[in-house]
Amino acid sequence: MRKIIVILALALWAVAAPGQEREKVLIDEDDRWNLFTRFDVKHSDLGPGATWLGGVQVGGLLNDRIGVGVAGYANIEDFSEAPPGYNLPQTFDLAYAALLADYSFRFDQVFHLSVGAAVGIGRLEAEKTGGRAADELRFSLIEPQINAALHLTPTIDVGAGVGYRWFDFRQERGGWRNGDFEGFVATLFLRFTQF
Repeated sequence: MRKIIVILALALWAVAAPGQEREKVLIDEDDRWNLFTRFDVKHSDLGPGATWLGGVQVGGLLNDRIGVGVAGYANIEDFSEAPPGYNLPQTFDLAYAALLADYSFRFDQVFHLSVGAAVGIGRLEAEKTGGRAADELRFSLIEPQINAALHLTPTIDVGAGVGYRWFDFRQERGGWRNGDFEGFVATLFLRFTQF
């Protein structure tokens, strides 16, 4: 057993020996990082009806192709309906934060496509009728998306996307179910890069 450990240690040392340059690495000094800010408007079914969400993404771009960052979204329109036992739809607040990743194909072209996904957590607060305490439900979600974008200028993109949202309440109650919040999502966006 000791011989195997010594051989493995020597092999690792030989691979990582100083003065040797690796020909292929994931990220090297020739790679270029950039920053981006993206403003989104999303439309989808949420709860018993459809509504609009607004949000912003910020993050970094590696070689103008791989984007990683964070995002935050909240409803900007009242929910169109409420389940029984809840007050008027405008008493509903939904917000979530997410980590995101995105990969762009043919970014050097004026028109290009990208695929990405967001994984996040959030909360839904809904006021009940009759002065009862409001429900505050925590949830998690996964939202993959495919986007089409157009370079307006070297630092501004405009685009649209379609995706699907999977939703998971930590505890279903008050007529709110995971399936009510899952479904297709349509997005319009404007993205600014720093350089």
